[in-house]
Amino acid sequence: MSTSSVSGRRGPAGLIAAAVLLCAAGAGTAAFTLLTVYRLHVPLPYWDEWYTVIPFRRYAEGTYGLADLAAQHNEHRILFPRLFFFADELLFGLSGLLNATVTLLLQAINAALLIAWMARNVRSPLHRALLSGFVVLALFTLRQEQNFTNGFQLQFVGVFTAAALAGSAYAAALDRLGDGRRGSAPFFALAALGCTVAAYTMANGVLAGGVLAAAAVLRRAPWRVPVATAVLAAALGALFFHGYQPGGDSQPLSQALAHPIPYLRYLAAYLGNPLGEQIGADQWLGAAGLLLAAGAAWRTWSGRARDGASLKLLILAGFVLASAGATAYGRIALGTDQATESRYATPALLFWCAIVLFWFPVAFPPAGPVRRRAAAVGLGGIVAVLAAASLFFEATAWPALAERSTALRRMSDSLVSGLYDADAAGTYEITPADEIARDAAFLRQHRLAAFADPDTAALGRPLAVLGRVAAPGGCAGSVSARADAALGAGGVRLQGTARDESTRRAPRRVIVADAAGTVVGFGSASLPSEPSRLWWADARGAAGEDLQVYVRLADGALCRLGAATVQ
Repeated sequence: MSTSSVSGRRGPAGLIAAAVLLCAAGAGTAAFTLLTVYRLHVPLPYWDEWYTVIPFRRYAEGTYGLADLAAQHNEHRILFPRLFFFADELLFGLSGLLNATVTLLLQAINAALLIAWMARNVRSPLHRALLSGFVVLALFTLRQEQNFTNGFQLQFVGVFTAAALAGSAYAAALDRLGDGRRGSAPFFALAALGCTVAAYTMANGVLAGGVLAAAAVLRRAPWRVPVATAVLAAALGALFFHGYQPGGDSQPLSQALAHPIPYLRYLAAYLGNPLGEQIGADQWLGAAGLLLAAGAAWRTWSGRARDGASLKLLILAGFVLASAGATAYGRIALGTDQATESRYATPALLFWCAIVLFWFPVAFPPAGPVRRRAAAVGLGGIVAVLAAASLFFEATAWPALAERSTALRRMSDSLVSGLYDADAAGTYEITPADEIARDAAFLRQHRLAAFADPDTAALGRPLAVLGRVAAPGGCAGSVSARADAALGAGGVRLQGTARDESTRRAPRRVIVADAAGTVVGFGSASLPSEPSRLWWADARGAAGEDLQVYVRLADGALCRLGAATVQ
């Protein structure tokens, strides 16, 4: 990053190149992430999503009430995420696509807020372009794959969106109050609403009000403001914790006081999450982040950062810090390495975007030459490290994500075939098999998730219900079959190659029938981690039995691919 002055629309060639590179990398990262999320999506509950089926069952039975929306899930009260989960079930057949889309939209809001705040303090269009590219690159990297590919995780993004909006409204209210202008009350009300939404999105959202009160103190607002804010935050906390059942892996607060070093290491690892455990420098980066956050707080207290945009950035960074502290309290028993899980990359990246944008006008003043070359070089180094880490994970995430998507697809095929693929489940799932089997029966009954595919309703019925069979020659490939007890009693794994002769591509749906023409199983081709023309299927059969395999062609007709004797 250049340390030369910038005026007008022109700037040093190195800075122009950096801005172009970051903008291109940001746009490319966002596009690749979106394509990956939708390309690898499988309409099947994943991990904690299985536990959201329980409320759907109760709703179908008429035993689920409005008050249940605020019931605990682990240590959280996910009232607002549940609204989206129910909308996904009622409007989109529990496909999970609504939740994934909402998550990406929430992250886009986070990026837009950060860029808008930055634009208030950075006058140079070249600097604005560079920082905008950095924000988009950081906030859409696949380092956050758990949050982007698992619709249940929309709360991990949403809680920070709610806190950011609350902080934005609160800073606007303080600006009006400080300038003697009227109209601060509506903004204080919006901030209170944002804190409420945050609290009932994830448990760490309860801390948002306290962060706002601390921001008012740092801004040296009249004492009635932070006191009133703290009182309202305490009231929201009391409401949140009414009837609360403690759980998880949290340790007594006395442990943190008696052994502060492990907690500080966890905090540092949390903030350094964007580098990942394998890079090994996460705690050093996190320690630098703690120092920069402390400096930002001091700069605000001393009056050197009086503008509303800087306060908004500090509030967001402070909320991430508070969330990191709460997470350490609840997860420290799992070890420091747990802080490097990809779910925590989202808050860590939000923290670093806020910190970089806070300090950028200090290192690069709006007018004149750079006054703090060491600060500029250090800030540029942090941006370079974070951008490189983001691009590294973007470039290397596909194989693991494709393998997991393939496991989900195989798990989906086994469930719609009335079986349970224990091998595929071991790749991606920790939910007990009996619970999945119970919930899969509900999904089948109501045609939800993987069972929304109309083909799956033909299990146990004549093949003719699936439509016409094309003339021979419409497809080509191979078929093999072997019994596999890992699927359950009578389980058979089938595989081979398949090609739709009209498109020269692999068909997506595979259907298995017995010798009598009864549908006994399903499968998929074009699995992300496999060559495109390979297909896999699960079915019920017995050793020595002949099974027939059909594929769905592009025109909707079925084509007989071949038959195999179960080995």
